[in-house]
This record gives sequence, C-alpha cells and structure tokens, in this order.
Amino acid sequence: MSKPETLVARISEARWSIGDGSKIKVMTDTDPWLRRQGSGWVSAPQSQGVYNLSVDNLMIEGLKQWDFNKITNLFLHDVAEEILAVLLIREVQEDRLVWQED
Repeated sequence: MSKPETLVARISEARWSIGDGSKIKVMTDTDPWLRRQGSGWVSAPQSQGVYNLSVDNLMIEGLKQWDFNKITNLFLHDVAEEILAVLLIREVQEDRLVWQED
C-alpha cells in the first residue's frame, strides 16, 4: 500500500481474534482469520463441505481445541497445518475483529 495510514489500509490489517468461532466463516472473502504472513485467508479451492462452515465447526464440541481429524480430512495438508497452528486462547470468549499490530 502506498499510504499505510489510510483507513482502507488499516482495515486490511484487521484480523479475527477467535473466541467461540461461531461468527467467523472458514472461507470468508472479507476478513481473514489465519495468521500467515501476507494473507490470512484459506486458499481455494477446498472440498465443497467447507464453504458453509464456521470456525467453531473445526473445534471439538465443548472444548476450545482444534479437531485434528476433522481439519486434516477437510483440508489440503498445507492449509490444515496453517489452521492447526492458530492458537486458541481460552480467555478469549467472543469472536472479534482486532487490528494487527505493526
């Protein structure tokens, strides 16, 4: 971006802080949730079954823990590794959009 101080530039630096995961679509086209360098979006194409899932569908029900088997069955290896690398912090209870720190 040529003007990193603009509102548009700042919005593009926003990322989801994962609470229960219910408000975050896995295949979002607006707000990224993965923590990878450069792009926080899940790359397409993926299996048809993931396009309507929320992030909470990738967690073990009742626990704030990734469902390893579900993730590795639904996604290509590199994407599954990126998802599993996202830390789920127990104290964060609600999904919220936060500004990525410089």
